Amino acid sequence: MSKKNDMKRTHSSRIKKYEIVYQEYVRNKSKSPPRRVEMKQPKEHIIKSSNHKHQKKQTLNSYQKFVQEESLKDKYRKLSGKERMANIATAWEKKKREMRRKERKTKEKGTE
Repeated sequence: MSKKNDMKRTHSSRIKKYEIVYQEYVRNKSKSPPRRVEMKQPKEHIIKSSNHKHQKKQTLNSYQKFVQEESLKDKYRKLSGKERMANIATAWEKKKREMRRKERKTKEKGTE
């Protein structure tokens, strides 16, 4: 029957229509043993990589070492993350300039 016919039926006639289906469902439900629900433990996230076993720990480059050392200093503690990184970046620029100057001086002394 269509949905329109179902809507026209009275409440009791709709119940009678589905009563047989419900009884069959209950009968089948009582025959089957109760299912035991087990709680699943959360799976660990494992990163699968073919090179994972063979990978070595990478050493930090000079900039990374500098940032690591500088971020521990008290003068940057009170700053927000952006301000802290901006100040460390300017300090790195200064240090990098000094390193280049020293390299130039040693090259100039070596060529003389």
